Amino acid sequence: MTKTAVTVVAITILLAGAESISGGLRKTGQTTIYRTGDDGYYQKGIARSYTDNHDGTVTDNVTGLMWAKDGNAAGCLNGQNVT
Repeated sequence: MTKTAVTVVAITILLAGAESISGGLRKTGQTTIYRTGDDGYYQKGIARSYTDNHDGTVTDNVTGLMWAKDGNAAGCLNGQNVT
């Protein structure tokens, strides 16, 4: 199998996994149509949806991922406080 074929198979597996985990791929947010057939043209995917947990964190309702609202808060690494 060629390197290109392996890459295509790997990407296909990743995309299939993303759809089964989150119920589909998320919208990219692109709204401008640059070419017929691009993301701005189709507007496909699951809408972005977030919940403010009112404890300094935000949850992505599609993936279930959670992160700090303030990237400089305690426990957050911003590249400047790393030793």
